[in-house]
Amino acid sequence: MTVPDVVVVGAGLAGLTAAHDLAARGADVLVLEARGRIGGRVRGVPLAPGLVTDGGAAYLGERHTAVWQLLDRFGLARVSADEDGDSVFSLPERSRSPYRIPPYDAAGLGELFEALHELAAAVDPQRPHAAAAELRELTAGQWIRRRVADPGALAFAPLYLGQLVAAEMDDLSALCLGFYLRSGGGLRYLNAFRSGAQEFRVDGGAQRIAEALAATLPRPPVLDTPVVRVEAGAAGVSVATRHGVHRAGAAVVALPPPLAAAVCGTTTGGAVRGRAVKTHLLFDRPAWRDHGLSGWSLSDRGPLMYTVDVSPAGGPGVLTGFATGQRAEDFAALPGTQREAAVRRQFAAVFPEVPPPCEVVVTDWVTSRWSSGCYATLWQPGSWGGPPGAAGPDGRIVRCGTETSAEFYGFMEGAVRSGHRAAEQALTALAQPLQEDRR
Repeated sequence: MTVPDVVVVGAGLAGLTAAHDLAARGADVLVLEARGRIGGRVRGVPLAPGLVTDGGAAYLGERHTAVWQLLDRFGLARVSADEDGDSVFSLPERSRSPYRIPPYDAAGLGELFEALHELAAAVDPQRPHAAAAELRELTAGQWIRRRVADPGALAFAPLYLGQLVAAEMDDLSALCLGFYLRSGGGLRYLNAFRSGAQEFRVDGGAQRIAEALAATLPRPPVLDTPVVRVEAGAAGVSVATRHGVHRAGAAVVALPPPLAAAVCGTTTGGAVRGRAVKTHLLFDRPAWRDHGLSGWSLSDRGPLMYTVDVSPAGGPGVLTGFATGQRAEDFAALPGTQREAAVRRQFAAVFPEVPPPCEVVVTDWVTSRWSSGCYATLWQPGSWGGPPGAAGPDGRIVRCGTETSAEFYGFMEGAVRSGHRAAEQALTALAQPLQEDRR
């Protein structure tokens, strides 16, 4: 068997980007993937013939320049994620509004947003350890409750922030939330469909980026091959799977922190899984538009916290519904028939004007073995495993993934940037003589 220069562990966007860059620079690369598919936390879900939507990561904005460059390189189109029409709120009474601002006291919401801007400004993504002790020691929920008194704003905070980070506010530290907000470009950018981080989707699904990257590799990724151990030694690195051991000059470990720690023999104390379930509702047509509705909704009851219109131009109607944090965990625990029944009941209550969906398709990231949560790993008070991260011994074991990026943590952009960086680090490692050659 030919010994590769680099073994890449994980065929998500980060690993495939690293593998693509390495192969383009002449390195012999072997990609190993535990799943039976490529893409990692990017996943295409077929809903109808010729219609694939995003079961995982989906959104990007103009600041996401690394993803933007890949789209241009591979000739992939972007589609606007914004839709005209009224929003629907069920908090718990149903109301509609031309804006995406919930029917709570404006001064109270302003107090919440000011506090969150303050939190983001207090964290330097390049030096998160330098943040104030209070941010390291308190949960995000505790920090918010110390600064926000309005009951409506406090009720809205877990809905608003839960859909950004896929967690309950007492799951993660205030430092982690501040880092997430600042890393992603700030609160206004993260939450915006117009001129923000949710402005576009990839036409045909973000899975097409992974497929395009994989198609450039001389060797296709090896699927259904979980890695159990990665070790560095005098002769380079060894990457053990259930099928045998691969040796190489360097390894790129493109896994979420808990999985990366398990294969590298390190620890991730205080790591918290992001918890998300994504649900697609398929309709003959986007009939909500006939009633002046955008398809966007926010609810404090039922499995789905919010919905958004992802219908293709001229095609059937598609709404994507999101559940995060504890609601995602509770939803994931239901049998399949109960899941669908719960979604249909909620849809009928939130959109009574619209005929019921033809089909309900659920993508469960809570129990996904090889994702260790979604959208990203988070961190409890008193712990921090996010960037900046160090490479392994002699720099021959290189970590990448969206959780290793100080910019756009939790986004496809963070994953792709980390893959570019990891490829450079692996090439540097390959240029260094092995220890056994120094004797």
